[in-house]
Amino acid sequence: FFFLMIRRPPRSTQSRSSAASDVYKRQVSTQSTWGKICKDHKVFLHTDAAQAFGKIPVNVNEMNIDLMSISSHKIYGPKGIGALYVRRRPKVKIVPLINGGGQERGLRSGTLAPSLVVGFGEACEIAEREMEADSAYIKKLYERLLNGIQAVSYTHLTLPTIYSVQISVVAVSLKKK
Repeated sequence: FFFLMIRRPPRSTQSRSSAASDVYKRQVSTQSTWGKICKDHKVFLHTDAAQAFGKIPVNVNEMNIDLMSISSHKIYGPKGIGALYVRRRPKVKIVPLINGGGQERGLRSGTLAPSLVVGFGEACEIAEREMEADSAYIKKLYERLLNGIQAVSYTHLTLPTIYSVQISVVAVSLKKK
């Protein structure tokens, strides 16, 4: 996970990742806990949901997410397009990096490529439709990997999802000719 605190009185923003990129594991309760803490302290919560979106259910209301970034290519959509969810109540005011144009309520200028928008939308529909089956398949692969690692001698669990494997080294000596 990464954390980024931006101090801007009277509000702050906390940013965190929704899921690790190596293992798709449900982290809804953790995200909800962080969301509640942020809400109680009047801090906006931004989550980078690029790895979680389309793989685990993401509910911005249950998780108290105020801002959420998602990326198309992480769900097998076209590269070069993503989305930013911005909560309307309480109003989250964000300032554009580049001024000009009135698109997207003044947050960005320019016109999006229709093919990227359509491709992203289709990828979202497919990801939602296949999320349950993909999740079951990934869980099956994860358990198979975990069982295989546990079967190896000198395996040690360091964190809930991280194993350390020690491999015995065979000493080899080479004779110089």
